[in-house]
This record gives sequence, structure tokens and C-alpha cells, in this order.
Amino acid sequence: MTRVALDRNILLHAELESGSEKGKRAIDILARADCDGVIPIQCLGELLRVVQRRAPAAFAAALKQVELYRAAFLTLPPSTAAASPHSPTPAAP
Repeated sequence: MTRVALDRNILLHAELESGSEKGKRAIDILARADCDGVIPIQCLGELLRVVQRRAPAAFAAALKQVELYRAAFLTLPPSTAAASPHSPTPAAP
């Protein structure tokens, strides 16, 4: 099974710009990724940091949204496995 890694920018557009064209596309990507999407845990931290800086009033809502993302998608810890040409291919979860 091929999984789709969801990037911080997709999460940001969905959360902070949901009415824009990019925001609508990001929301569509999240909906289509449903069961096959994974979110690197680092992206969730980056999302919170950017929201804290750009839209501090939305930070509490962003914390709740991160919990929803963690419940809806597989989250992956940081890893250098994909970056190293000599690393074995990780097994699918």
C-alpha cells in the first residue's frame, strides 16, 4: 500500500486559509488522504509554531486540530532512514 505523507504546508493552508483556493485544495487533499495519509510528527510541531507566530488567537483551536489529525492519520516519528542511501527500507506499518 502506498501512503501519502502530508506536509506542513497542506496543514497550514487548511487551517489558516481555508477560504482561499490553496486552502480549499488542502482540505480536499486531507479528505482524499483519509486512511492512506501519514503526518510526520515534526509537521504537527511546525504547524503549531507557525500558528503561534502568525495567528496567536487561533493557537488553542490549532492544538485541538492537532489532536484530531493524530487521531485521524498515522503519525511518524522523525527518522533518517529515507535520507540515507544505505539504510534498509522500513517495513510498512
